[in-house]
Amino acid sequence: LFTDPILTFFGASPEVLPYAKDFTGIIMLASPLGSISMGMVNFIRAEGNPRMAMYTQVIGTLINISLNYVFVMKLGLGIKGSALATVCGQIFSSIWVLSYFLWGPSLLKIRLKNFKLHKNFVFNITAIGFAPFAMQLANSCQNLIMNETLLTFGGDIALSAMGIISSVATLMFLPILGISQGAQPIIGYNYGAQQYHRVKEALKKAAIVGTVLALSSTIVVQLWTTQIVGLFSNNNTDLTTLTSHAMSVFFIMFPVAGFQIVCSQYFQAVGKPVQSTILGLSRQLLLLIPLLLILPRFWGIEGAWRTPPIADLLSTLITASVIFLEMKNIKKKELGISGKN
Repeated sequence: LFTDPILTFFGASPEVLPYAKDFTGIIMLASPLGSISMGMVNFIRAEGNPRMAMYTQVIGTLINISLNYVFVMKLGLGIKGSALATVCGQIFSSIWVLSYFLWGPSLLKIRLKNFKLHKNFVFNITAIGFAPFAMQLANSCQNLIMNETLLTFGGDIALSAMGIISSVATLMFLPILGISQGAQPIIGYNYGAQQYHRVKEALKKAAIVGTVLALSSTIVVQLWTTQIVGLFSNNNTDLTTLTSHAMSVFFIMFPVAGFQIVCSQYFQAVGKPVQSTILGLSRQLLLLIPLLLILPRFWGIEGAWRTPPIADLLSTLITASVIFLEMKNIKKKELGISGKN
């Protein structure tokens, strides 16, 4: 009912609006199915079957990519074809994950008799889930302000550049998210079992691997920026030039992302929503959005590109401080257990 004003509010220009409407209209019809696959894959991971969780996501993604090629490149359906491909991937992933819980080897079974609300469970789920919810909300606000800033100082071409950067950023973030989410069950189980040395070891290894992945992807992007942008820009020289410069600035501090993400996910795993929320919001809400409102007024479009790396640097300092205090608390708990023994 309110597609046009919502898309316009989030920065869609008159030229972009028709394409955004086509894509959004199709995607929204299948959003409940997308929520099923996205939400229930976490249950698969939590019960100790990360391989099945990976299969669920990989299969949906491969179907999406394959059908994008068919619908867009072969059938010429354009943006509608891309949306249909995304929906088909979500539908298949949802069927896959539902069959796993209905008839598969899952320890958790979907049964009508189990659909009961328990106050304590609802409270704990809400408290722990508030951090990722707040992060998504802050991310939406950040995207809104970023789009408005780019349109004001750079026009549609700057918005197109940001679209390319966002696509590359997704590819860079996914492996790190995989590491951090894969470590969560291990950290949570050992924290509950008071095996704190294993908790620290899992956190350390996850942070190291996440940082290595972030550093490696940053090196690739910085060395082959123009070639990567060329995959998206369709030989548009102006777009390639602008995006190549913007991307090299945008990702300059990306190596710290591995440490940030792993530490934020750690606090979710051990059931500490306050710390997780603070870390989750520190970058977007406390740093990035204010900087995005200030820096472009002095540096123009360049200020928009410089905002994320500055926010990354400052939020890393906050993350390091919070995790340092947490490790001190873990050390005290270890000493308390050894004292009892």
